[in-house]
Amino acid sequence: MTSSIFETWIRKLDRKYLLQGRSIVMVLDNCPAHPKIKDLKAIRLEFLPPNTTSHTQPCDQGIINAFKHRYRAIVVRRYLQHIDGNSASAFHISVLDALYHMRWAWSMVTPETIANCFRHARFCRVEDEAASAPGQDCDAITEELSALFANIDDADGGPEDYVNIDKDLPVSGDVTVDAIVDSVKEKEPSPDDDDGDEAMPAPVLPHVTGRDAKTAVETPKHYALQHKDGASLFDTLCQMEDKVCNMASSNKIQTGIRDYFTRFNADSFS
Repeated sequence: MTSSIFETWIRKLDRKYLLQGRSIVMVLDNCPAHPKIKDLKAIRLEFLPPNTTSHTQPCDQGIINAFKHRYRAIVVRRYLQHIDGNSASAFHISVLDALYHMRWAWSMVTPETIANCFRHARFCRVEDEAASAPGQDCDAITEELSALFANIDDADGGPEDYVNIDKDLPVSGDVTVDAIVDSVKEKEPSPDDDDGDEAMPAPVLPHVTGRDAKTAVETPKHYALQHKDGASLFDTLCQMEDKVCNMASSNKIQTGIRDYFTRFNADSFS
């Protein structure tokens, strides 16, 4: 997070809430990436006192932990699938894969978990303080992680060690953007350091047609039908198939004569 990204996001959210006729208070910590922004219409920014403890931060009461548990479980499942596939290649998760996994993990953090963590940080009325402990929301996913780790022979540490493997890394409040840029520059090879290695190309997503997508959905549908408990998966895949068909239909646009000639270089007609 940077201050410019944060301000862009806040102003976009402010316009949205203004159109909806809403008025909210957003409570923020004193991270350098959270600047004071003027001229907001529907949002009032309130900053926590400096050097506040984690007990006043709802995200520290279990929201981040719930997200990290789910993300780590996704990674471990992918690792076990890689082993079961007997692939000779090394297990690898790209930045794009990580973003996909993070999006899915965040979608599994329930509104109840978030509400409980806010209550635990006293963001509630007195009569609403009796909420379930935020840590209870991670019990099920912790049990799943423990079961997954039991299938890894060379696991270094337990599931909780893996979930908290990055707890000592600096966060945005501890390091500035300039420091990150300087660190990257220090690691960049100089023009004189020529070791013959070629630069790694940027990842390119393969082009997938609507027909390819519909065909790809068929295989997991057949897989779901082979299992007695695959009904819910089959229903989900049928919904996915409907969405793929709708997207494929909406993308069919009538081409014109100009579209045909843009395929050729103008020099070929001279």
